[in-house]
Amino acid sequence: MLKVPEKLFNREFEEVEIGISTLNFFPKDNLEKEQIGYGYDQGTAKSTWFGKEFVVIGKDLNQGDPIIAKVDETEIPVFTMFNDDKASVEKVADSFEQYMGVLGMIKQTDLYRRDKIDVLLNEIEGIVPKNSLYYWEGLINSAYDYLAD
Repeated sequence: MLKVPEKLFNREFEEVEIGISTLNFFPKDNLEKEQIGYGYDQGTAKSTWFGKEFVVIGKDLNQGDPIIAKVDETEIPVFTMFNDDKASVEKVADSFEQYMGVLGMIKQTDLYRRDKIDVLLNEIEGIVPKNSLYYWEGLINSAYDYLAD
C-alpha cells in the first residue's frame, strides 16, 4: 500500500482546465491503481522507475504527462515527465502548495489577454524553480493559442 501525506488530498480542486489541457488529480482511493504504467510494482509498493518516494498524483489528460510528487520530503516537491521519458523528469514546483497555488493563479487569470498572461508569467517566474518556467509557459501559452483562435 502506498504511503502518502494526507495534504495531497486536501486540495481545492480535483481537475483544472487550462485551455486545451485538463490537469486531473487522482482521488485517494484510486491512487495505487493509477501508478500502474509508471513502473509501479504492486507487490512491493515501489516504483521501479524512480523509487517509492515518487508517486504519480495526477496527469495532464490532453498530453498524458504525469504529475509526480516526491512524498519523502516535508514540502513535497512536484515534478512532471514528458512523453514517458525518464530523462525528461523536471521539477516544476518546490512544494505541493506552491504547485496548487500557481494553478490557482492561472485559474484566476484571463487567458484570452496576452498582457495578463505576461504579468502572470512574470509573477510565476519569481515563485517557481528557475528551470521549471518552461513547463508553466508551455501550459499557459498553449491555452492562449487555443483560446485566441
